[in-house]
Amino acid sequence: MSLGPPFDSSGIGLQRSVGAVAVIVLGAAIAWVLLLSGRTFGPGVIVRVTMRSTGPLRVGDPVRLAGRRIGEVRGAAISGAADRRAVEFEVFLERGWARNVRVNSEFFVSTPSVLGEASLEIGPPLDGAGPG
Repeated sequence: MSLGPPFDSSGIGLQRSVGAVAVIVLGAAIAWVLLLSGRTFGPGVIVRVTMRSTGPLRVGDPVRLAGRRIGEVRGAAISGAADRRAVEFEVFLERGWARNVRVNSEFFVSTPSVLGEASLEIGPPLDGAGPG
C-alpha cells in the first residue's frame, strides 16, 4: 500500500517541473525588481556634495544635468559641528557624464511642481565663472 505522492516516487516528474517553474518565476521577479526599479547600475563615480539642508531631496532621487538623468542620490549624512550643521550627500554619477561635472558646478535641489519628485540638479558655476 502506497502512502501517496509526498512519501513515494509517484509524480516525481510533476514535482520537478513545478519546482523548476517556481525557480524561474522567482528569478524573473528578482530580475524585474533590480532592472526596473530605477536604480542606476554600471560604471560610475561617487561624488560627495555638502548642502545646508536636504529640503525635499531623499535617497534614491535622481541627479540631473541639463534635464537628463545622469545618476542618483545614494546616501545622506549629517556633518559638521553643532553650530554649523550640514548634510553630505553621496551621489552616484554615470561615468560618461561625470566628465561634464566640474569642481565649481552649482548643485541645487529642484522640484518641477509642488507634488513633483525632487531631484539634485547640476548647473553651471555661479556668476559666470569658468569651469573649474
